[in-house]
Amino acid sequence: ELDRLTRIADPDVAVITNIGNAHIGNFGSLDALIHGEAEVAGALRRDAVLLMNGDCENTARVPSIHQMPDRVVRFGFAEDCDLRAVDVRPRDPV
Repeated sequence: ELDRLTRIADPDVAVITNIGNAHIGNFGSLDALIHGEAEVAGALRRDAVLLMNGDCENTARVPSIHQMPDRVVRFGFAEDCDLRAVDVRPRDPV
């Protein structure tokens, strides 16, 4: 479904925040879910931007499934992320 919807919407930017077991639903397996979620990457224009969670091991499998757009930005806490969260502290309740 994501392949078709991405081609219809033709977005400039897409985000894959997380791929986890909670979303398996009708996919039947985590592997099938990862392939389904990866469709957004394969359907993006080459000049679109894909933002991906660099801390999610399942999201890390997406580039091996589909051709990626020219601009991929990985975000998270990991050292190899393009955008990194550092010095994160809980906020005091108001």
